[in-house]
Amino acid sequence: MVVSLVIMLMILFAGVGSANSDSASITEKERLELANKLWGTDITYGEYIEQLFPEAYD
Repeated sequence: MVVSLVIMLMILFAGVGSANSDSASITEKERLELANKLWGTDITYGEYIEQLFPEAYD
């Protein structure tokens, strides 16, 4: 049981570490500015998500 807990924690921290080091991620302020810029433009929902959440396509 202890071994499985340690393995789960290692997986969790490995995922957090790689998510923080992702160069494609943007800050919340940048994301809000970009969302305001894209408001009313003629793009698809997929293009919108790709620009605001580039980590979703990694």
